Amino acid sequence: MSTDAIVRSVEERLAHEGFRLTGARRAIIDVMARFEHPFTTGELESAVTRAASRVGRASVYRTLALLESQGLVEKLHQAGAEHYTLCLRSEHHHHVTCIRCGQTEDFLLQDRLDIVDAVEGLTRSLGYLPEHHVLEVYGTCPACQTDPPTPGARGAHPPHRPGRPDQPAIHHPSEGTS
Repeated sequence: MSTDAIVRSVEERLAHEGFRLTGARRAIIDVMARFEHPFTTGELESAVTRAASRVGRASVYRTLALLESQGLVEKLHQAGAEHYTLCLRSEHHHHVTCIRCGQTEDFLLQDRLDIVDAVEGLTRSLGYLPEHHVLEVYGTCPACQTDPPTPGARGAHPPHRPGRPDQPAIHHPSEGTS
């Protein structure tokens, strides 16, 4: 999905919920749409500053919070920090993240597999009424399995970035997994 198509999709979902896509929000979403890997708030802020210097720091954080509250951004826990990713999927899904490069893929549990039943059973056995769960799996992606680690990179290996290496890009769940 192109960056423009992603921005249009986010704009439509925000409009459906009664939110307007201001120039600052559009610039921030455009930057988010270029990330290939989950990003930190610092990475987002730096990229927005480079792309649209007139957009203030507060706008970045307010837009991130708005998109997260509307289910358009997901928070992931990677490498000891919170990372974010645009999410255009509406169905419940989970993530597998490479511990070396940070590449994140979405996956669905198509059927009510044993793991979902086990999580719900465990919470019920503790007296909780399960409402929501998050499943994040960490491992080494196929590319990192064949490449030696690069010292000092995210995890221990730089993110795989097809296209222009000087621009952030993001993996979009709507594109499916590779």
